[in-house]
Amino acid sequence: MYLKNHQKQGGTFYFYAVYGWSDTKRESAGAAHRDLWWKAYRWGADGFGVWTWLGGHGQVGDLWDDTDPKHVDATLVLPGPDGMIVTRNLQVFREGMDDYRMLKLLDHAVHTAAERGQPERAGEIRSLLAEVT
Repeated sequence: MYLKNHQKQGGTFYFYAVYGWSDTKRESAGAAHRDLWWKAYRWGADGFGVWTWLGGHGQVGDLWDDTDPKHVDATLVLPGPDGMIVTRNLQVFREGMDDYRMLKLLDHAVHTAAERGQPERAGEIRSLLAEVT
């Protein structure tokens, strides 16, 4: 209720995700990064961020070993000899961001069609959005 009122008054809504030990191997960390953008869209969020780390709780495993059960493979970048190295998680995060942008563009297209007196077109786009979300 508070959030909807806040947004109606022009307020913005952002959230962030923290990956912890409970996330290990339950699902692909990369898929979780993409899915968060879809959740951001469904929740009406204006965006979100991630809190990521290279280990924790004194049980740091091998950052380069995806099969290491001691480490949550949710980091977006890894340390390299010449700077940070992009992980596939960051690539999937970017794909999720692109998905979010496309969904927001479709939202805008619904409003534009409605404003132009094209209710059938607006309905088609709403149906597409309902199908994919």
